[in-house]
Amino acid sequence: MKTIRSLRLSQRLPILLGVALTACAQITVTGLTQGEQANQTITVNALEIKRGRIDTLARVQTFQGQPAVDSINELAIQLSITEANNPPDFSETYYYLAISSPKEAILGGTTGDPNYVPNQIGKLTFLTLNQGDNRVEAAPQIGDAHAGASWLARVEADDRTIPWSITEGDNCFLLEAEEEDCFDMETLSRLLFETLADSIEQGMRNDIPAIQSIRHRLHFVPRVSHPAIGLNNRPAKGFGFIYFAQINVPGANFQVYIPINFLFIANVNQYILVVDPLELDTQDQKTIAQIYVKENIAGGIDLNLTEQIIRDQLIDQLQAAPLPVLIPGIDFSEALLTAMNGAAGNPSQLSDDFDILLSPSGENRDLATTILWEQLVPGNILPRNQVDLFFLE
Repeated sequence: MKTIRSLRLSQRLPILLGVALTACAQITVTGLTQGEQANQTITVNALEIKRGRIDTLARVQTFQGQPAVDSINELAIQLSITEANNPPDFSETYYYLAISSPKEAILGGTTGDPNYVPNQIGKLTFLTLNQGDNRVEAAPQIGDAHAGASWLARVEADDRTIPWSITEGDNCFLLEAEEEDCFDMETLSRLLFETLADSIEQGMRNDIPAIQSIRHRLHFVPRVSHPAIGLNNRPAKGFGFIYFAQINVPGANFQVYIPINFLFIANVNQYILVVDPLELDTQDQKTIAQIYVKENIAGGIDLNLTEQIIRDQLIDQLQAAPLPVLIPGIDFSEALLTAMNGAAGNPSQLSDDFDILLSPSGENRDLATTILWEQLVPGNILPRNQVDLFFLE
């Protein structure tokens, strides 16, 4: 300051202005979903992350989605960055993920939460930007569409990551249960899918001998949270899957959707992991309420089956469903945290503002579906998409 005061006013002004502009440096990242109603452009949601003079502490911003019965025409999705006063390079990438589906794709049925499943299942638009990039957008969808959940995330260059596939190297954590298989997101999702499909199919066939066939799928959910689980009044955060089964019986079929959430609680420099609802009391959890069953009648035999009966039986199956064995003799949650740290490195001190994101591998593309795995006939499991897991710490 003494050096600045010794200069004449004409010499001091550029320096002072430079200091002021640097202090006011700002970038604003916006994930936007819009559509048309009555010849007017309507904003469905606009998520923002700010960096610089004003910092958004939360690493992920979330829109839960429209009510399941709502739709909008010419749905358009875009991601943009606005810069002011020459901000510094933050060395991070911004992700915008947005679910959409045809109008009334999932309606009716029996569930305790009519909006959750319709807002997580469908097409996923995935857009990414780095600082200095121009706006990116997806082509507007023709006709009426439902705007589901969306997430805007800030991913730093040094965030711990577990990719879809790890084959060798320092981050190869070998699983004894999988012989020479390195732990990665492909392994975790496949083991979970196989375990759920086998357990639920066996249980449902025991309860309903008339079942002709069951088709299985596993969808991914980029980010979940649970307000009733956590520390210091902070909700647990994590990623999720939705297990889908189509149960075919004479004259009808039942489509079922079961959320499975991996919830992380930050405890100083380590996580506590809970798999909801498989590791919780399933009678009072919000995830149980989200289980969805829809009957499609084709005419024919009456088996006295209802959506509620199928749903109740599924809840019973979940209570008895095993979790995959990752490390023999070690509890699943403890083994999973060990494997994750082996693949991604150990976390440093964790703040309450940590977050988790499960994102499609690659960048800037549309996924026709969020399906990761599909089994149409017994023993034939097919991969559909790939995802990477980010620890936003």
